[in-house]
Amino acid sequence: MFIPKLNKPDYGVAKAYRVITLLNCQGKVVEKVAANAIADECERRRLLHDGQSGCRKRRSAIDAVGRLMKGVEEAWGRGNTAAVLLMDVKGAFPHVAKGNLIKRMEEMGFEADLVRWVECFMEDRKVIMSMDGKEGHSMDVEMGVPQGSPVSPILFVIYLSGLFGQVEDKEKECGSQGISFVDDVAWVVEGEDVGECTQRLEC
Repeated sequence: MFIPKLNKPDYGVAKAYRVITLLNCQGKVVEKVAANAIADECERRRLLHDGQSGCRKRRSAIDAVGRLMKGVEEAWGRGNTAAVLLMDVKGAFPHVAKGNLIKRMEEMGFEADLVRWVECFMEDRKVIMSMDGKEGHSMDVEMGVPQGSPVSPILFVIYLSGLFGQVEDKEKECGSQGISFVDDVAWVVEGEDVGECTQRLEC
């Protein structure tokens, strides 16, 4: 279902609408149970990057901002400059690739039953577009997690989690630190001046 976003200059373009997936109520109950099981596994075994907030219990936008402010203030305390590169993951939920998500969950060591559930959740899916009371034809969906499903947020956080370690490990000499709130990501660096910070962000 398409819902118009507020205050868009042109409603003739697709980006002016938010796509919401309408799901069976019983199915959503099952997905909520699965979402809790997956989230509990993440927190119990500390599987996610510590800088990730949003879609996690007791990890809000305030936590992400607080972590950023703490890093900046600590840099100032050492007499240095801090710089932040802000990024947004474009089309976050719709671009989750099933194969990559399953591979990531296996790498993280999730219980096999949870991995199989997610694999089943993401296969043989179809969608029918509805707009202004008119429905289109049924189409196969091979990518993405449905926006509106209780399990989609935690699956996206898992999908994105590998990014932080890869960047931080690869760029150890740059000293970058990843902080995120769902699909909004910040890379924080520290240097003696703006020039050094810029170099660190570019490397």
